[in-house]
Amino acid sequence: MNIHSQKRRGFTRFGAGTFTCQVCKRRTREMNGDHAQTGNCHICFELAGIENSISDEGDEAIERYYDEARGWLQKLSDMGVSTICWMDLIYKLDEWNNERSAK
Repeated sequence: MNIHSQKRRGFTRFGAGTFTCQVCKRRTREMNGDHAQTGNCHICFELAGIENSISDEGDEAIERYYDEARGWLQKLSDMGVSTICWMDLIYKLDEWNNERSAK
């Protein structure tokens, strides 16, 4: 066995620094920021913050975060991750957008 093989033997694809997001269940890598401490990937951390703002502030927050939330949801979808865990947020966004379109 050569030295390179010995080094690779201890390597695992999902080694230290990765975890499973508690929300979307995808494997993700720890990055700088608070998301890893919550057990969420970066995208779900951002969406949770948006959802919290909407819960606290209502339509004002939806208007402020609508495009950003849709962008994060689209990013999850593009990665093949189900957005079913964000149905409450999606419902609020759709409801607000439908009301805005009706005016």
